[in-house]
Amino acid sequence: MSALATRVIVPLRKHSSTALAAADLCPVFDIAGTRVFADTANIASFPRALLKQPVANLRDQRLVIEDALDFLFTSF
Repeated sequence: MSALATRVIVPLRKHSSTALAAADLCPVFDIAGTRVFADTANIASFPRALLKQPVANLRDQRLVIEDALDFLFTSF
């Protein structure tokens, strides 16, 4: 992976009580006390050189993230 100049990212957006997000497509997470949702429909390629330091690790949410990607590619 280190040889690749880009990474695939799913933007995280602030979640609010008025946010319209399909739970299967846009799972909600808590990062440093802030509720965010994965904007899975806006998956994109992003230059690795522009990425900053990680603020969280969602590795323990892997299955939820994989389910959202599966929903995007097969059910959307």
